[in-house]
Amino acid sequence: LIRPVSLSRVERLAPGAAVEVRGPALLALDGEREVLVPEGGTARMTVARSGPPVVDIGRCLDAARQAGFLRAHPPRA
Repeated sequence: LIRPVSLSRVERLAPGAAVEVRGPALLALDGEREVLVPEGGTARMTVARSGPPVVDIGRCLDAARQAGFLRAHPPRA
């Protein structure tokens, strides 16, 4: 589901910086999970580099190609 959203402000946050959000708000954390902050509620988030590892898909495919894993095979009869 893609919907337009409005932003009240944008700012760069340093690692360790915290942000507080007051409801009502809907937080889309990673594109899949959503957290509803109800009217009158608050959520506090901290920027951290200890999140899950991120895979560089382009580099992985390039390494697989260079290693010979992505060779074309003739179609089977």
